[in-house]
Amino acid sequence: MPEADAEPGHPLAEKLFTRLHRVAHPVYAGTLAAAVITGLDIDRLAQIRGADLDEHACVLKTHGRTSHRACRIHPIPGWARPLLLAAAAHHQLSARPVGAALFPMITMHGGSELTTHADACGVNLAGRADTPRTRQPSR
Repeated sequence: MPEADAEPGHPLAEKLFTRLHRVAHPVYAGTLAAAVITGLDIDRLAQIRGADLDEHACVLKTHGRTSHRACRIHPIPGWARPLLLAAAAHHQLSARPVGAALFPMITMHGGSELTTHADACGVNLAGRADTPRTRQPSR
């Protein structure tokens, strides 16, 4: 790529940034990993807070619909840890309080953006009637 094409504000640089942002956003990647691990729907995933993921991304707490007695602790498989750690780093770098949503704004527009990413990755989100949920990858 010529040097001029890499300059900030150049149309090609902006297009590349837009593509990478959509494909590699840590919030969406972390959310999809959490969806596969927990089987939760978008609304329940949106309730997960920064404080619900331990510092090494070994366990993730999810909240029950009606009481704390229905909360669950999910072990995080090795393949998902980097994705959840990236979401946690994004959370911290965005200066969000630890009690704020770990996966902010995933429910915007009915979760259509997250659903688009899920479909592109072959992950079927819980609560969708069109297809059964993807199984958790082995390892």
